[in-house]
Amino acid sequence: MSIVLAHSTARLYHRAPYRPLSERSYPPRSKRLRTGPCDTALVQDARIKLARYGVPPELLERVHVLVSEAGERRLSDSVICHVLRGTMPAGSIIPLQGGICVTDIRQTALDAARDLSFRELVEFYYELCGAYELPFEEADGYRERPALTTTAELARYFEKTGRRHGVELARRAIRYVRDGARSPMETAFVMMLVMPKREGGLGIRGLEMDYRIEVNARARHLTARSCFYCDAYLPRIHLDIEYHGFFHDDEMRAVEDDERERALRAMGHGVMAIRRWGFFNRAAFGRFMLCIRRKMGISPAALPDGFELRQEELRRFVLRRMA
Repeated sequence: MSIVLAHSTARLYHRAPYRPLSERSYPPRSKRLRTGPCDTALVQDARIKLARYGVPPELLERVHVLVSEAGERRLSDSVICHVLRGTMPAGSIIPLQGGICVTDIRQTALDAARDLSFRELVEFYYELCGAYELPFEEADGYRERPALTTTAELARYFEKTGRRHGVELARRAIRYVRDGARSPMETAFVMMLVMPKREGGLGIRGLEMDYRIEVNARARHLTARSCFYCDAYLPRIHLDIEYHGFFHDDEMRAVEDDERERALRAMGHGVMAIRRWGFFNRAAFGRFMLCIRRKMGISPAALPDGFELRQEELRRFVLRRMA
């Protein structure tokens, strides 16, 4: 008998600051999930385990688990059972301790499509494929950590999953995610550029995050750097779009930013940057986005009715957690 932590409980595990750095997984190949009836003693042990990993106990009042048959469900306000009758792909279960398992990051990402809206799902996938994780308490800062997965890995998993509930939304959401976000604000900024126009984004394809540009002979006299990394780069028009947070206000950092811009322009790359205050100011941000639209050749006729209102709604959504 075992329990498999899933859905929002699995998301808490993968965000926990003290979870194991290395994880083994099973099954070695796809097989049918078999759990047995949900055991309340194991659920309580799982709460204790997750709390030791750093999950606040108040977030564990309800625990979500997978069961293999409807008859294995337990009717309880504190345990939510989800029936999964199909096969579990290889490596999609992580054992924690005797009888307690959790879905791996790919299955957790797929299950999230049953719980989150489209915008929330895209945002969550950026976090999984980026170098940060959000805190449990909004007042706390985000934590840096290596990416948990990649957009390609998630897309492959979603494609081979079959007709499971939520998979179509997951497949749609991953198309608007890019690897390499280093902070929630970078995610917020890039979502404004790549999300579909009907959602208030610019629908830009081909954008790459954390894009590396080597310094060539034309710019070696302008900088001691051998390369630069771009927050958001548009290869088609050779444009680097940067988000400048608080630390860019430092005088020395401002000098480095100027040096970087001169070197990139000398190599034929355009540079645009928006500061934090400009992102939070509706009018300033609207002008910035209009400038990008013009550079990309996005005509007003290509935008849906009420686009400005949709853009503002999306801006408020991506900034809702930011102070």
